[in-house]
Amino acid sequence: TLDVVIGMKRIYPARKDFGRVKSNLRVCLDNIQRVNQLIEATSALTRTSFDHSDPDHQHRLDRLWEALRPGVRRSGMRTKEWTEIGFQGVDPATDLRGMGMLALHDLCYLAQHYEREARTMLAGDPTGSIPSYPFAITGINMTSLTLQLLRE
Repeated sequence: TLDVVIGMKRIYPARKDFGRVKSNLRVCLDNIQRVNQLIEATSALTRTSFDHSDPDHQHRLDRLWEALRPGVRRSGMRTKEWTEIGFQGVDPATDLRGMGMLALHDLCYLAQHYEREARTMLAGDPTGSIPSYPFAITGINMTSLTLQLLRE
């Protein structure tokens, strides 16, 4: 690919700075390839629906709950308690359907790597002067926006 681009752009080896140009071009092409791989990987995760029968999917959802509500037990997998962390109903799979497992991966990453911040977001503004948003559904929407920007 590099030699094809060099030929198409008529970058000749006789150029004084040919080595530097070729090296920089290689870095650019490698970065483009990595971005394309990232787009494909994230797109694949959006096509993967949450599956209640998949232990990994259940485990991720359990980890999200535990990170946001440590020590608080849920009554089951389908329960109104999910609304406490910002899902819209009794089954998080319903909210995840648009962004698939990518959204759950993102929510888990945020809740596990930025625990304090995630819990602060979940709690909202204690004064009530700033409107609060449902944590999970807002995170899912942010995942959607981020993926849209990545694709552009």
